Amino acid sequence: ASGFALLCIAALADKVADMLFSVTVRSNASSAFFKRAKPVVFYALLLLLGWAVSRGVSGWVPLLLAAWSSSIFMLRAPTGVTAPKWSPTVESSSFILLLALIFAAPVAGLVVIVCHGLAAQIADRFFPQLNLSRP
Repeated sequence: ASGFALLCIAALADKVADMLFSVTVRSNASSAFFKRAKPVVFYALLLLLGWAVSRGVSGWVPLLLAAWSSSIFMLRAPTGVTAPKWSPTVESSSFILLLALIFAAPVAGLVVIVCHGLAAQIADRFFPQLNLSRP
């Protein structure tokens, strides 16, 4: 839970930094590093959570859900390509998992993230006429 809480705080700081960097003309190399490192840290935390929960309940389902939700993030459209407005992000998924861990339901949080990612992919693939893409 503390890892996902720190990731939520880092996401807030990242959004503030993006707004400040958009005002300035120059780019920041450390900002680019953190943008690439954030998903990797999230995948690692997700798989660690799945492994820890699967050891606690002596089943493989939480680890499978964690791997599945990581694959949903990895199979998203590359940066610069329009994505559904409500597609899962590292920030939103971290917040969902933090809430799930606070309420002691980590498997439910993993299920919500998987369903969120699948719904976004289905809407993007089969309902492009709804114009759900970001500008």
